[in-house]
Amino acid sequence: MKNLLLVAYRFPPAGGPAVQRAAKFARYLPEFGYRPLVLAGVPDSRKYSLDTTLLAELTGTTIVRCPGHERFWRLLRSTGLAALAKLFLVPDKEKLWLPAATRAALEIAKRHPIDAIFTTVAPRSCAILGRRLKKLLGVPWVLDYRDPWTTGARIWTTPMHRTLEIRQERQAVEDADAVVVVTPTMKDLLIEAFPEAKGKVHVICNGFDAADFSGLVSISSADKFRIAYTGGLADYHPFWDRLRTAVAKRLFGSGIRDWSTHSPHYLLHAVRSLLDEHPEWNERIELAFAGKFGKTNAREVRRLGLEHVVSLKGYLPHSQSVQLLMDSDVLFLTLFSLVNWPRNYVLTGKIFEYLTTGRPILAAVPEGDAREMIGRARAGWCVDPYDVQAMKTLLADLIRR
Repeated sequence: MKNLLLVAYRFPPAGGPAVQRAAKFARYLPEFGYRPLVLAGVPDSRKYSLDTTLLAELTGTTIVRCPGHERFWRLLRSTGLAALAKLFLVPDKEKLWLPAATRAALEIAKRHPIDAIFTTVAPRSCAILGRRLKKLLGVPWVLDYRDPWTTGARIWTTPMHRTLEIRQERQAVEDADAVVVVTPTMKDLLIEAFPEAKGKVHVICNGFDAADFSGLVSISSADKFRIAYTGGLADYHPFWDRLRTAVAKRLFGSGIRDWSTHSPHYLLHAVRSLLDEHPEWNERIELAFAGKFGKTNAREVRRLGLEHVVSLKGYLPHSQSVQLLMDSDVLFLTLFSLVNWPRNYVLTGKIFEYLTTGRPILAAVPEGDAREMIGRARAGWCVDPYDVQAMKTLLADLIRR
């Protein structure tokens, strides 16, 4: 069996959607003749939720934890110097992890002959690490993008930072033996920016693990119409969101993320309006959210008088998160929108888990890969993410049915 050095800065027991891709690769690669040797950062329980159940799936997998910059970064934040430090940490603060990670990777290579390297981005510094290790070890390197680097919607600190990161990405793409992205639009954006990479960019979408659904039985309630969402949500800040978007649009023109549509704001207003018209449904609707909800969103729930409707589950282990989907009537999907951008390139792993349940999806998403996939699968209904009235009308129809 060949040895694959799999570099994933975030890895179980760190929880959340960002770890699922690397964890599932590590779980199933041995079936294809590759033994993963995982190089990961140390999970920071102060910043991320932990899910130890994910480690149970990786029994026998060699995982090397490499501490890096965490303590130093906390010191910078406590002294107010973190923002200044970011000016010099290009492409991201995980650049501080690279010296220790390089040494750890070379130690792994001393004990196990490495046949190939796989690095998953973000953080973007993992691409720099992969390029460095390819030169040091002289083996093929696969660069995996979970999110775009310079080809996505971003606000740059300065024009100089943008120029530097484009150069870093070009070097990485040129030196990688294969480049993997998670959506067709991400592939198009990458090839448009770096035409020389055309022959080696491949799409491997996120997905679902059938084993996660094995033995699960739906126990949906006949008394409640449950709409569920799993994953983190953006906090809705109406004034600051509009101001930031307006200023960024004026300064940068395009490629600006509007995070308001990745919040529950518009769905909450649709439900509030629905209950105002149909007070008899007050005890029939449940909005169940699993994952980070946000303090501002929680205040909006109270302001709208929806405490009796909204159920905040907090972070759930992955198995319980999947069970919640199975126990729901409709699954809600929302994504950030892009200002002056042709289409959204996000295709999150939760979409595939949603599809696997067979539950209908209410997708408040912009034009893009996610909207097209749900449409092709005839898996639910897609509405404009800002259209409160459309959500309200659709929910009323579903409840009546």
